[in-house]
Amino acid sequence: MKSETVSKKDVILDKNAEKSGKKPEVAKEEKPSSANLETKIAELEKQCKELQDKYLLAKADLDNARKRFLKDKEEVRIQTTQFVCLPIITLFDSFKMGLESAQKYQVAQEVLKGFQMILQQFQESLKALGIEEINPQNEVFNPHLHDAVSTCFHETVAEDRIIQVVRVGYKLGDRLLRAASVVVSKGKEVKNG
Repeated sequence: MKSETVSKKDVILDKNAEKSGKKPEVAKEEKPSSANLETKIAELEKQCKELQDKYLLAKADLDNARKRFLKDKEEVRIQTTQFVCLPIITLFDSFKMGLESAQKYQVAQEVLKGFQMILQQFQESLKALGIEEINPQNEVFNPHLHDAVSTCFHETVAEDRIIQVVRVGYKLGDRLLRAASVVVSKGKEVKNG
């Protein structure tokens, strides 16, 4: 004997039919046509494509936001390092000038050695922060890295080359913290005669 599954709807229809004395009607299920199925599939595929496009757009936006965040974070780090280190660099310059002066006036070797050790620690600390010294002695003048405080004629140094570094410069990665102050050669003086 074949077991039949009876739904609640069928049972309710049967009870209503018994009360009214009529024969129960069997609910007919409509079979969807192939045109309706194809339309439904096309709608679902369109919906899927739209959702996939939205997903890819959201993913790209998230990637761009992450890249912007990392770039902004790096910029804040560089600006903070620059803001904090510029006064320290000025102090470092003064310390170097003091050491040079102490060497000229023949201060005790133990004191000079102590100053030189402190100077070396300064240099190592700046290097650890990613700060590089710009000391362009005998290099070609570069207005992007050097500040010409003076020019003069020179018999042996070619034109546009640096004769003397008045004050070293510093850069942090590709960013210039302070340009090197330099004296630039004009080359040999041409005498009109």
